Amino acid sequence: MNHAFERALAGLNPRQREAVGLTTGPILVIAGAGSGKTRMLTVRIAWLVEREGVLPSNILAVTFTNKAAREMRERVLQLIPGSGSDVTLSTFHSFCCGLLRRWSAHAGFPDGFTIFDEDDSEKLMKSAITELHLDLKDFAPKKMLSLISQAKNDLVEPADFKPVHLHSDTLIEIYRKYQAKLTENRALDFDDLLMLCWKLLSTHPDLLEKFHKRYTYFLVDEYQDTNHAQYRLLKLFAQNTGNLCVVGDEDQSIYSWRGATIRNIQEFEKDFPGTRLVCLDQNYRSTQRILDAAGALISHNVRTHVKNLWTDTQGGEPLSFNHASDDREEADWVVGQIRAMADRGAGLRNFAVLFRMNSLSRSIEQSLTRFGIPYEVTGGTKFFHRREVKDVLGYLRVIANPHDSVSLARIINTPRRGIGKTLLAKMEAEGPLWESIVEHAKAGTKGKIAQFHDMIAEWRDRSPDESLFALVKSILDKTEYLNYLSDTDPDTAEERRGNIDSLVSDIRYQEEADPELGLRGYLEKVSLQSDVDDLDENTDRVHLLTLHNAKGLEFPVVFMIAMEEGIFPHYSAHAEPSELEEERRLAYVGMTRARERLLLSAARRRMVFGTWKPGIISRFLTEIPRSVFEGTPSTHSAPSNPSIRSENYSTLEAVPVRQTLFEGSTWVQGSRSSRSDRDSVPASMGNIHPGTEVFHPVFLHGKVLATEGESLGDFRLTIFFKKVGKKTLLLQYANLKVIQTKSSGG
Repeated sequence: MNHAFERALAGLNPRQREAVGLTTGPILVIAGAGSGKTRMLTVRIAWLVEREGVLPSNILAVTFTNKAAREMRERVLQLIPGSGSDVTLSTFHSFCCGLLRRWSAHAGFPDGFTIFDEDDSEKLMKSAITELHLDLKDFAPKKMLSLISQAKNDLVEPADFKPVHLHSDTLIEIYRKYQAKLTENRALDFDDLLMLCWKLLSTHPDLLEKFHKRYTYFLVDEYQDTNHAQYRLLKLFAQNTGNLCVVGDEDQSIYSWRGATIRNIQEFEKDFPGTRLVCLDQNYRSTQRILDAAGALISHNVRTHVKNLWTDTQGGEPLSFNHASDDREEADWVVGQIRAMADRGAGLRNFAVLFRMNSLSRSIEQSLTRFGIPYEVTGGTKFFHRREVKDVLGYLRVIANPHDSVSLARIINTPRRGIGKTLLAKMEAEGPLWESIVEHAKAGTKGKIAQFHDMIAEWRDRSPDESLFALVKSILDKTEYLNYLSDTDPDTAEERRGNIDSLVSDIRYQEEADPELGLRGYLEKVSLQSDVDDLDENTDRVHLLTLHNAKGLEFPVVFMIAMEEGIFPHYSAHAEPSELEEERRLAYVGMTRARERLLLSAARRRMVFGTWKPGIISRFLTEIPRSVFEGTPSTHSAPSNPSIRSENYSTLEAVPVRQTLFEGSTWVQGSRSSRSDRDSVPASMGNIHPGTEVFHPVFLHGKVLATEGESLGDFRLTIFFKKVGKKTLLLQYANLKVIQTKSSGG
């Protein structure tokens, strides 16, 4: 008797057991978040071998990541030691690559072909466009690759490519040229692996017959993430026996921008008549409160397969919501919560901060660094290490120190200004780069080098007397850097522009907080903030990641920040119902990453490109029932009008939640323990004067010593803070609260 298999089988719940026991024909398993689908899939493979007598070599199981395939392989080997290694467990792309190498002679290319990654493909596309004598700005390589990728995912070859586009004939030529160059290089790109595998099997009946003799049972994980090519491949794979079991969840379909189509899972029963359906709705990850919140949110989508997740872990901590005055206070609230829980013994690895876009991580990173809390940006690059941020900082560093040859080499042709690699190499060979540039400028030529020199020299002359904010704006305007991002990388331009927005906003923040900072002071702060390379790899770290990168992960405590209209849901999704539904699915994925606690936040205003923008609370928050939040309806009075009251306030301002800044601190914003005898209101010119007690999210308690200025824009406060001593702040950006007592008339 196989004791490992029997124990695993006995540990399944009734729905999982049902899915395992259905062995023939098409099977659709709707697996909710945290419902144990990997356990079910691996036990199902063992069931086929142990109970049905299927040869392990006849089983093909495919998923989307090497990590998932590796985890499944390890579990299968535990359940069926020895013969389990004969089961084919792979990703789609790896499996197709193996078939193409095995049968490359039939496919018309050598078995030693190279697989080009994204960078290789981009360089090849650039070469193809150049050889066609086309403008790289008009036909940006990444944009062309995206269009061709979509065509390949739809199994459309160059001969059949009919794009609906103003330059359709040119796009066809680009596709043909690109494909010809791949052949010339004996290379395939990632999309070729799927398309050519489908073509090989569909045009060679003898090979398809061999395939069907080898594989008779097929299992697919994360079916909601399949594209059209993968769907057509699976139909081809299973057409002989029909033994196709797919596992997925339409509520977690969040990759349409990669070509995934939700219709594959929604219409599986139409595509495969006789399908038997099993729904795994028992959750083993989250508390019932978290599941209730996520379920209420996703119920606003039009869904084919409705499910209601439940768990034996009843109750649990209520959700928290914090409506911060701005993004800095939001970040400090998040970090304050982390510190409070860490002080009670929670490891930092238990915390994840999720956000819609990478550019939103900057304020969180800065707050974590300020308090000495190590963190890790998962699936991304730390803010000040991002390419576009380093480009702009490169200009500032050269202005501060033109002998910084690393920064100089980075910016001299960024954006492109016709200074080629050959000329740059020649100048570097002549001696220090800046000295070579100066010599070229002295020669009296009006070429690109002289123009670059004059531009840097002008900024160096202006920098002592000009604000850093004005200087960086001048850099962006004169270099047309934002246009450069759009021209060279249209697919990621919006994300990168968002990072530039965050950088400009940070510069504005820092200057307002410390008018004496200056260019060198700011660069020093940035350098120190970015220097986290010496941290011990085994040290606990807070996880920072986008919602897309959080898919498949789970954490005891999850924060979801910037829950504001235009950010989440993203403004580009407002016009299309299908895109708005995908944004809602993304929120659902984020919420169901949480095991024990889920904390949500929004800001009343957020600095965007140096300008304050009012924030409207995300509609997703209004779709979550109040009963799952902490507090009671009487904690905050609800408005009588359910509609949004102004451009930067919404009904969710009245969500019954405790809006703490630092749990356990001597002053807690809006906490029930302090509300009876002390309260706070936002500081304004009318309620602040010498002697006023105030609270700052970073400097904490203080007393106003003096005020100066006639308008909000120049109203300055001199404040003595118990924590840091005397500070001078601009009221408009200081984010102060005035502390009131009952005796002061509140």
